[in-house]
Amino acid sequence: MEWYPNDAHTMVVAWHPAVVKTLLGYWDESAVLLHLALYAAGLREAEAPECANYGIALYLMPLSYLSEQERAEAMARLEARGFIERAPADPHSVAVPRSVLDVVPRRELDPQFLMQWNAAKASAPALS
Repeated sequence: MEWYPNDAHTMVVAWHPAVVKTLLGYWDESAVLLHLALYAAGLREAEAPECANYGIALYLMPLSYLSEQERAEAMARLEARGFIERAPADPHSVAVPRSVLDVVPRRELDPQFLMQWNAAKASAPALS
């Protein structure tokens, strides 16, 4: 999912398909996981950053009403699933493995993949 879909220099959120499937019914865990990955990539400077991608905004929406306790519980469940890692020296330091969820500049994606992705987006039915 692109942060700014019409910008060639945007960041892209790349979820592992198995992670998406696993977290499908766990909106709180999905929101916290995406928040952690975006924060690590420098895209979450404020609680409500500008985002032009409706899909990303939907993933992040639960953060607006989760309490700190609920966020901590979601992080504990993510850690139990192996979707986040804590540093042994600092239990407050959390990392999202790139194999789970990665935020990369669009220009770093494989050109062949980008061609296929753009063709798939162009052939998708338009919402009206």
